[in-house]
Parts: sequence; structure tokens; C-alpha cells
Amino acid sequence: EWQMERAFQTALWLLKPEIVFILGDIFDEGKWSSQKHWEDDVRRFHRMFRHSTDTELVVLVGNHDIGFHYEMDWFKLQRFEKVFNASSTRIVTKKGVKILALVSLLSDGRQLGGDGWMLDPPGVVGMKGKLVLMSMHGGWL
Repeated sequence: EWQMERAFQTALWLLKPEIVFILGDIFDEGKWSSQKHWEDDVRRFHRMFRHSTDTELVVLVGNHDIGFHYEMDWFKLQRFEKVFNASSTRIVTKKGVKILALVSLLSDGRQLGGDGWMLDPPGVVGMKGKLVLMSMHGGWL
């Protein structure tokens, strides 16, 4: 954790990014964590990835955060979304570039997408202008 924190803080200092995307798998055992362990992990995350208001931090959920396939449930997903102000899909606009952040582990019919989970963010259909796709677990950017 110390090395990750130092690498992140050094990158912020050196690059001064306007936006940083963390593409899931924030926690090793988020899918199994008790509420106390979850809160401890969240505190450590916020300490390690602290940033100024000049940098926007966009966090996506990964299977290690909420489980994968049969391990996922509403409680784990909503717990993550509440803490990180995140959703399984999100559109972020920066300098006219629209970025669709998509958690692809939710996009397969055998997974939560097939059970009526919200995967289409408002405004994607008919979106005009430049669109950058970003996916966790899908292997594409």
C-alpha cells in the first residue's frame, strides 16, 4: 500500500492531471468484507488516493470490489456506488470529450445485465461528438 500511495501521489505531483480513472479492483476482498472491514478499506483508499479539488477522481467497480457473476448482489453494488459516487456506467465530459466509463463485468447476459440491471446511462443513445470508451475487465480503452 505504501508503494501504491507513493506512486499515485508522485504521479499527481509530476503530471498534474485534470482527471484520473481507477478501473476497479480497488480492494482484494470487497466481495467478502464485513461492514467493519469495508469501512477500514474505504478509509485506507481515501488516505492513499487523496487528491486536490483540481483533479477529478473517477472510480469504477471491479469484481474484487463486489464479487463476480453469482457473488454480486444489490447490497455490495449499492455500498460501492454510495461510497465512491459511482455507477456501473457513467459519462464524464472533459474539455468536450465524452468518456463512457463502463464496467464490462456487468454487461454479459449471464451476469447482472441479464437480470435487469441498469447498464445504459442516460444520454448515450444519440450522443454526438467525440466519445471515448473505457472498460474494466473488458480489456479495451
